[in-house]
Amino acid sequence: GLYSAELINLGGTQCVLIVVTDISDRIHAEEQLRAAAERDRLLAQIASRIRRSLNLDQILDTTVAQVRQFLHADRVYIYQGTPCGQSKVVAESVDFHWPSMRGWQMTETLDKEDKKDFFQQDDVRVFEDSTQLKVPPSLQELYTQYQIRAALLVPIMLGDEPFGWLAVHQCSGPRHWQPTEIELLKQLATQVAIAIQQAELYQQVQTLNTNLERQVEERTAELQQKMQELQELNKIKDLFLHAVT
Repeated sequence: GLYSAELINLGGTQCVLIVVTDISDRIHAEEQLRAAAERDRLLAQIASRIRRSLNLDQILDTTVAQVRQFLHADRVYIYQGTPCGQSKVVAESVDFHWPSMRGWQMTETLDKEDKKDFFQQDDVRVFEDSTQLKVPPSLQELYTQYQIRAALLVPIMLGDEPFGWLAVHQCSGPRHWQPTEIELLKQLATQVAIAIQQAELYQQVQTLNTNLERQVEERTAELQQKMQELQELNKIKDLFLHAVT
Protein backbone atom coordinates (compact mmCIF):
# COMPACT_ATOMS: atom_id res chain seq x y z
CA GLY A 1 0.00 0.00 0.00
CA LEU A 2 0.94 3.65 -0.44
CA TYR A 3 0.43 5.54 2.82
CA SER A 4 0.06 9.29 3.35
CA ALA A 5 -0.80 11.12 6.56
CA GLU A 6 -1.59 14.67 7.62
CA LEU A 7 -2.23 16.32 10.97
CA ILE A 8 -5.67 17.92 11.18
CA ASN A 9 -7.71 19.69 13.83
CA LEU A 10 -11.10 18.06 14.29
CA GLY A 11 -13.37 20.00 16.69
CA GLY A 12 -10.37 21.22 18.68
CA THR A 13 -8.81 17.73 18.77
CA GLN A 14 -5.52 16.96 17.08
CA CYS A 15 -6.02 14.02 14.72
CA VAL A 16 -4.13 12.28 11.97
CA LEU A 17 -5.85 11.77 8.60
CA ILE A 18 -4.40 8.67 6.96
CA VAL A 19 -5.04 7.66 3.35
CA VAL A 20 -4.01 4.23 2.09
CA THR A 21 -3.95 3.47 -1.64
CA ASP A 22 -3.72 -0.14 -2.76
CA ILE A 23 -0.81 -0.38 -5.22
CA SER A 24 -0.61 -4.18 -5.37
CA ASP A 25 -1.30 -4.21 -9.12
CA ARG A 26 1.42 -1.64 -9.75
CA ILE A 27 3.94 -3.56 -7.67
CA HIS A 28 3.02 -6.78 -9.45
CA ALA A 29 3.42 -5.08 -12.84
CA GLU A 30 6.83 -3.70 -11.80
CA GLU A 31 7.93 -7.17 -10.68
CA GLN A 32 6.83 -8.63 -14.01
CA LEU A 33 8.76 -5.94 -15.87
CA ARG A 34 11.89 -6.63 -13.82
CA ALA A 35 11.54 -10.37 -14.41
CA ALA A 36 11.02 -9.82 -18.15
CA ALA A 37 14.09 -7.59 -18.29
CA GLU A 38 16.13 -10.22 -16.47
CA ARG A 39 14.89 -12.92 -18.84
CA ASP A 40 15.79 -10.79 -21.85
CA ARG A 41 19.23 -10.13 -20.36
CA LEU A 42 19.79 -13.85 -19.81
CA LEU A 43 18.70 -14.73 -23.36
CA ALA A 44 20.85 -11.98 -24.86
CA GLN A 45 23.84 -13.09 -22.81
CA ILE A 46 23.51 -16.71 -23.90
CA ALA A 47 22.89 -15.73 -27.54
CA SER A 48 25.99 -13.53 -27.47
CA ARG A 49 28.08 -16.34 -26.01
CA ILE A 50 26.87 -18.69 -28.73
CA ARG A 51 27.88 -16.20 -31.44
CA ARG A 52 31.32 -15.65 -29.90
CA SER A 53 32.25 -19.21 -28.98
CA LEU A 54 32.53 -22.53 -30.79
CA ASN A 55 33.18 -24.51 -27.62
CA LEU A 56 29.89 -26.39 -27.31
CA ASP A 57 30.64 -28.00 -23.95
CA GLN A 58 31.43 -24.64 -22.39
CA ILE A 59 28.26 -23.07 -23.81
CA LEU A 60 26.02 -25.87 -22.52
CA ASP A 61 27.63 -25.97 -19.06
CA THR A 62 27.29 -22.20 -18.64
CA THR A 63 23.70 -22.25 -19.92
CA VAL A 64 22.46 -24.85 -17.42
CA ALA A 65 24.25 -23.06 -14.56
CA GLN A 66 22.67 -19.71 -15.39
CA VAL A 67 19.21 -21.19 -15.90
CA ARG A 68 19.35 -22.95 -12.52
CA GLN A 69 20.42 -19.72 -10.83
CA PHE A 70 17.74 -17.68 -12.60
CA LEU A 71 14.89 -20.11 -11.86
CA HIS A 72 16.15 -21.00 -8.36
CA ALA A 73 15.85 -24.66 -9.33
CA ASP A 74 17.56 -27.67 -7.79
CA ARG A 75 18.72 -29.26 -11.04
CA VAL A 76 18.99 -28.22 -14.69
CA TYR A 77 20.39 -30.52 -17.35
CA ILE A 78 20.52 -31.12 -21.10
CA TYR A 79 19.80 -34.67 -22.19
CA GLN A 80 20.81 -35.93 -25.62
CA GLY A 81 19.09 -39.03 -26.92
CA THR A 82 16.52 -40.81 -29.04
CA PRO A 83 14.62 -44.02 -28.30
CA CYS A 84 16.97 -46.12 -30.44
CA GLY A 85 20.15 -44.03 -30.48
CA GLN A 86 22.78 -42.60 -28.19
CA SER A 87 21.49 -41.24 -24.90
CA LYS A 88 23.32 -39.33 -22.19
CA VAL A 89 23.30 -36.20 -20.03
CA VAL A 90 25.66 -33.79 -21.82
CA ALA A 91 25.46 -30.86 -19.36
CA GLU A 92 24.18 -30.47 -15.81
CA SER A 93 24.03 -27.98 -12.97
CA VAL A 94 22.76 -29.39 -9.67
CA ASP A 95 22.64 -28.22 -6.07
CA PHE A 96 25.04 -30.19 -3.88
CA HIS A 97 22.12 -31.43 -1.74
CA TRP A 98 20.78 -33.57 -4.59
CA PRO A 99 22.20 -36.47 -6.64
CA SER A 100 23.76 -35.78 -10.01
CA MET A 101 22.31 -37.31 -13.19
CA ARG A 102 25.59 -37.10 -15.09
CA GLY A 103 25.99 -40.84 -15.44
CA TRP A 104 22.33 -41.60 -16.08
CA GLN A 105 21.31 -43.36 -19.28
CA MET A 106 17.73 -44.02 -20.18
CA THR A 107 18.41 -47.64 -21.14
CA GLU A 108 19.34 -48.38 -17.54
CA THR A 109 16.01 -47.41 -16.01
CA LEU A 110 13.19 -47.17 -18.55
CA ASP A 111 11.37 -49.95 -20.36
CA LYS A 112 11.03 -49.87 -24.14
CA GLU A 113 7.47 -48.53 -24.09
CA ASP A 114 8.31 -45.95 -21.43
CA LYS A 115 11.23 -44.70 -23.53
CA LYS A 116 8.98 -44.39 -26.56
CA ASP A 117 6.46 -42.38 -24.54
CA PHE A 118 9.21 -40.27 -22.98
CA PHE A 119 10.47 -39.23 -26.40
CA GLN A 120 7.18 -37.99 -27.79
CA GLN A 121 8.72 -34.56 -28.44
CA ASP A 122 5.60 -32.75 -29.63
CA ASP A 123 4.89 -30.97 -26.35
CA VAL A 124 6.53 -29.46 -23.33
CA ARG A 125 6.43 -31.82 -20.34
CA VAL A 126 5.27 -30.24 -17.08
CA PHE A 127 4.38 -31.78 -13.74
CA GLU A 128 4.16 -30.06 -10.38
CA ASP A 129 4.21 -33.00 -7.95
CA SER A 130 5.53 -36.43 -8.92
CA THR A 131 3.79 -38.06 -5.94
CA GLN A 132 0.43 -37.27 -7.56
CA LEU A 133 1.32 -38.81 -10.93
CA LYS A 134 0.17 -42.16 -12.22
CA VAL A 135 3.22 -43.35 -14.12
CA PRO A 136 4.82 -46.72 -14.97
CA PRO A 137 7.01 -48.27 -12.25
CA SER A 138 10.21 -47.56 -14.16
CA LEU A 139 9.44 -43.83 -14.29
CA GLN A 140 8.41 -43.77 -10.64
CA GLU A 141 11.71 -45.46 -9.80
CA LEU A 142 13.53 -42.73 -11.74
CA TYR A 143 11.72 -39.97 -9.82
CA THR A 144 12.52 -41.65 -6.50
CA GLN A 145 16.17 -42.35 -7.32
CA TYR A 146 16.91 -38.74 -8.27
CA GLN A 147 14.38 -37.20 -5.86
CA ILE A 148 12.40 -35.43 -8.58
CA ARG A 149 9.29 -33.76 -7.14
CA ALA A 150 8.51 -31.32 -9.98
CA ALA A 151 9.84 -31.05 -13.51
CA LEU A 152 9.72 -28.91 -16.61
CA LEU A 153 11.08 -30.44 -19.83
CA VAL A 154 11.32 -28.66 -23.17
CA PRO A 155 12.34 -30.49 -26.37
CA ILE A 156 15.46 -29.42 -28.26
CA MET A 157 14.79 -29.77 -31.98
CA LEU A 158 17.41 -29.61 -34.75
CA GLY A 159 15.10 -28.74 -37.60
CA ASP A 160 12.55 -31.55 -37.63
CA GLU A 161 14.83 -33.97 -35.80
CA PRO A 162 14.76 -34.32 -31.99
CA PHE A 163 18.07 -33.85 -30.19
CA GLY A 164 16.94 -34.27 -26.60
CA TRP A 165 15.62 -32.23 -23.67
CA LEU A 166 16.36 -29.10 -21.69
CA ALA A 167 15.04 -30.06 -18.25
CA VAL A 168 14.52 -28.31 -14.91
CA HIS A 169 13.89 -30.26 -11.69
CA GLN A 170 12.68 -29.20 -8.28
CA CYS A 171 13.75 -31.77 -5.71
CA SER A 172 12.94 -29.98 -2.45
CA GLY A 173 9.18 -30.08 -3.02
CA PRO A 174 6.31 -29.48 -5.45
CA ARG A 175 6.46 -26.43 -7.68
CA HIS A 176 3.96 -24.52 -9.78
CA TRP A 177 5.64 -23.60 -13.06
CA GLN A 178 4.79 -20.12 -14.30
CA PRO A 179 3.94 -19.54 -17.99
CA THR A 180 6.85 -17.10 -18.20
CA GLU A 181 9.23 -19.81 -16.98
CA ILE A 182 7.96 -22.24 -19.61
CA GLU A 183 8.30 -19.60 -22.34
CA LEU A 184 11.84 -18.78 -21.17
CA LEU A 185 12.86 -22.43 -21.38
CA LYS A 186 11.38 -22.72 -24.89
CA GLN A 187 13.45 -19.76 -26.05
CA LEU A 188 16.57 -21.16 -24.39
CA ALA A 189 15.98 -24.54 -26.08
CA THR A 190 16.03 -22.71 -29.41
CA GLN A 191 19.33 -21.04 -28.48
CA VAL A 192 20.79 -24.40 -27.45
CA ALA A 193 19.71 -25.88 -30.79
CA ILE A 194 21.50 -23.03 -32.59
CA ALA A 195 24.65 -23.69 -30.56
CA ILE A 196 24.54 -27.40 -31.39
CA GLN A 197 24.01 -26.77 -35.10
CA GLN A 198 26.80 -24.19 -35.08
CA ALA A 199 29.17 -26.66 -33.41
CA GLU A 200 28.22 -29.39 -35.90
CA LEU A 201 28.90 -27.05 -38.84
CA TYR A 202 32.25 -26.08 -37.34
CA GLN A 203 33.11 -29.76 -36.90
CA GLN A 204 32.22 -30.41 -40.53
CA VAL A 205 34.44 -27.53 -41.63
CA GLN A 206 37.27 -28.85 -39.48
CA THR A 207 36.84 -32.32 -41.00
CA LEU A 208 36.89 -30.86 -44.52
CA ASN A 209 40.02 -28.85 -43.69
CA THR A 210 41.68 -31.95 -42.31
CA ASN A 211 40.76 -33.93 -45.41
CA LEU A 212 42.00 -31.14 -47.68
CA GLU A 213 45.27 -30.90 -45.76
CA ARG A 214 45.73 -34.66 -46.03
CA GLN A 215 45.01 -34.57 -49.75
CA VAL A 216 47.47 -31.73 -50.23
CA GLU A 217 50.11 -33.63 -48.28
CA GLU A 218 49.47 -36.77 -50.35
CA ARG A 219 49.67 -34.84 -53.63
CA THR A 220 52.81 -33.06 -52.45
CA ALA A 221 54.38 -36.41 -51.59
CA GLU A 222 53.41 -37.76 -55.02
CA LEU A 223 54.93 -34.73 -56.76
CA GLN A 224 58.12 -35.06 -54.74
CA GLN A 225 58.32 -38.73 -55.70
CA LYS A 226 57.78 -37.87 -59.39
CA MET A 227 60.46 -35.19 -59.18
CA GLN A 228 62.85 -37.69 -57.64
CA GLU A 229 62.05 -40.20 -60.41
CA LEU A 230 62.69 -37.51 -63.04
CA GLN A 231 66.00 -36.67 -61.42
CA GLU A 232 66.98 -40.37 -61.46
CA LEU A 233 65.97 -40.62 -65.13
CA ASN A 234 68.05 -37.54 -65.94
CA LYS A 235 71.05 -39.10 -64.20
CA ILE A 236 70.57 -42.34 -66.16
CA LYS A 237 70.19 -40.36 -69.39
CA ASP A 238 73.40 -38.43 -68.68
CA LEU A 239 75.27 -41.65 -67.93
CA PHE A 240 73.93 -43.26 -71.12
CA LEU A 241 74.90 -40.26 -73.26
CA HIS A 242 78.33 -40.20 -71.65
CA ALA A 243 78.79 -43.93 -72.34
CA VAL A 244 77.66 -43.50 -75.98
CA THR A 245 80.05 -40.55 -76.40
